[in-house]
Amino acid sequence: MNHDKHERQYQAYQALKALSDLAADTMKQIAYEQMEHIDWDDTCRRHREAFAHWIEYAEMQRRRAIDPPDAGPASRSSPKKPTTRYGMR
Repeated sequence: MNHDKHERQYQAYQALKALSDLAADTMKQIAYEQMEHIDWDDTCRRHREAFAHWIEYAEMQRRRAIDPPDAGPASRSSPKKPTTRYGMR
């Protein structure tokens, strides 16, 4: 595995872990009726930031799939077949 790919996977893992940990902690506090311990505005802000970071990574991956960095001009000019639901053509 090349260094760039390894770094992207590590960053994806970190973003996913942050989002998951934040969601689990908030849900646990709500489930155990500890709402008085939650600064709701700050919690919502942190959720939005964590999700935005994850989406930023996911969007980067989507762009890489559409236009791979090692693809030459020929592969960029040939349109891809659209996929239907569940990735089936």
